[in-house]
Amino acid sequence: MNDTTSVPLRSKRRTRAQLMQHLQHAIPAVGLALTGGEALRSGAHGFELGLAIAEVVTSTILVIAVARHLRHPMHAEHHDGGVDWVTLFAAAMLFTEAAEKWQRSGRIWTPQTLTAVATLVTAFLSARLSRRRARRRMLTIAPDAVTLTRGRFRRNFSAPWTDITGIEIDDRDAAIRTRGGDTGRIDLADLHNAAEVVAVLRDAQARLSGAASD
Repeated sequence: MNDTTSVPLRSKRRTRAQLMQHLQHAIPAVGLALTGGEALRSGAHGFELGLAIAEVVTSTILVIAVARHLRHPMHAEHHDGGVDWVTLFAAAMLFTEAAEKWQRSGRIWTPQTLTAVATLVTAFLSARLSRRRARRRMLTIAPDAVTLTRGRFRRNFSAPWTDITGIEIDDRDAAIRTRGGDTGRIDLADLHNAAEVVAVLRDAQARLSGAASD
């Protein structure tokens, strides 16, 4: 194995956390749609009519986007251009809420406006942030060492091949053990791409077995 192989550790827990964030947007969207529908039924006109239509449209689109994300969580996070569409639609809904607050109070810069701007920026930076997170959770098999990065708040693991005594794999976990007693563990049950990670570890096992027999 003369090449370096890196595979991201795509966490199911992280995906569930993202789904919960999107659901937090969808819950107020239902209330906003009802508010807009009530304004339409009461005969709103002028700016109020436009605002009511915007409330219904933005909140409905957001609920549909969240529902699609729930059905396909691994494929719905980013689309062309790296935009997180669920977050973008959430920003549109928040701008609609900010417009309603502006109509009532005459203030443009409200907490709703600031939240909407922050959400909009997040939608366009989402792909970059996801790539950065992926680099922090990675298994790397290099010619000279095995490295396991597990995020900002967990201790990383790295060991040269000469220190590795075994690589153990079962249905739920994998462990890379060293002569000094250090162990790099991978929770396979938490990974969307567990099969990909296991394939890389199997190759590393074969290399380790080959080195032991030499």
